[in-house]
Amino acid sequence: MKLVFIYSVLLSFQITFCSAQTPVHQKNHIIKLPAAHLRKLTQSNIKGYVVFIDERGNNIELTDNTDNYQEVITPPNSPYSYYRTYPKKSLILKNEGTLFYGNAIGIDKTYDRHGRIIKKINTDSGYYFSINSLISLLRITYKIDLLKLDSRHSVSREDDDSGRLFYNVVLHTGGNTYRRLGIDGKTGSIITDETGIYVE
Repeated sequence: MKLVFIYSVLLSFQITFCSAQTPVHQKNHIIKLPAAHLRKLTQSNIKGYVVFIDERGNNIELTDNTDNYQEVITPPNSPYSYYRTYPKKSLILKNEGTLFYGNAIGIDKTYDRHGRIIKKINTDSGYYFSINSLISLLRITYKIDLLKLDSRHSVSREDDDSGRLFYNVVLHTGGNTYRRLGIDGKTGSIITDETGIYVE
């Protein structure tokens, strides 16, 4: 009797454990381009492009490319955006990722037609000094909060002639002046620090 009880417990545990270990790709990530968004694109005064605010207050940019639609979703007053591409034949999400001030960050994901991940690209590769570290550096050292979106600031990921990855950060400092910082993408050290005047 005791042996039967133990076997039943182990069997129950095995079933529960196996269920919990179901591969993530089994959960399909099927997202379709909203029909309402596509209607706005077809009704747009600009051929192949539309920008509008959705019901959640997000800024939506939708572009008609040769074989797909590309959508960029930006929450209100956020430096982060989220891009998605949908093949025209299926309108099912094919690719998605995250942008910070227009730069790809994090993991770019590609899905098959069943919504399963078939490819991942780490867009932060080589940037050991992360976006969060960059945000902290500018907040503490320069009293600039990149999370408070300011269209006069810009951040870009670049590389120099030697192949060194760095952040090119341009900060509006008042009036028509700016400060440009070059920050090493690997160590976070300051490569360049210069000021200038915007030329109109």
